[in-house]
Amino acid sequence: ASLLENLLTEKGLDPGTIAALKFNLALSMRARGQYEQALETLRAIDEHSRNIPYFHFEVGSLLFQLSKYEDALKQFDKALERRPGDARILASLALTAGYLDQPSQARDFAQKAISADGPNGLARVAIARAELAEGHIKRGCDIVRNALMDRSIVMDDPAISAITDIASFLDKRGEYKAAFSVIEAQNARKRADADASSFTRAIDDTERLRQYFEGSSRWNSSAPSHKTPISPSGHVFV
Repeated sequence: ASLLENLLTEKGLDPGTIAALKFNLALSMRARGQYEQALETLRAIDEHSRNIPYFHFEVGSLLFQLSKYEDALKQFDKALERRPGDARILASLALTAGYLDQPSQARDFAQKAISADGPNGLARVAIARAELAEGHIKRGCDIVRNALMDRSIVMDDPAISAITDIASFLDKRGEYKAAFSVIEAQNARKRADADASSFTRAIDDTERLRQYFEGSSRWNSSAPSHKTPISPSGHVFV
């Protein structure tokens, strides 16, 4: 058992302390990819002790990871009620609306996030996804690439994960060159942000992907291939 789990077994803890311990335990589980367990832990927090900052945001983030987008959107809405104008919540609302095929709402939330926090990368990714969903492939890809090239724009883990999803989105629709261009820009950003070892790894990833695309019929043909491309992060495009 972890330290937090051991602390929860102690007697005489007040409700606020128990809630804080469970919240931090859930964050630890989330960091390890244990999304279901983290969600159960958050839901186990007493209803009257859920005034923890970002409680609903974290619940929404876990639901998003579990592809429960409608439920995630409701939680992000509750989070925004508590913290109006919060850029992180607005950007998450934008991305989730995009996954629910609501491009207009996605743009609206994303623009509000950018107004509140100019260098918000996730908001720009959400706008790009909205453009792609409406068939504006070049415009959507340009938004992603420009955001990745601008070092003043913050690209946190959720934004990078969303960009990988965009590459998969493009790949499934036969937009192979567009998918490659997004991944290439993502790798360039990784090289710029990473240490020396990650720099070398990112170069290898890009070269491996280039060899795959250029060595397959997909590069010069729109016909689907039976091969399964792999993103630089190791995700399989399916």
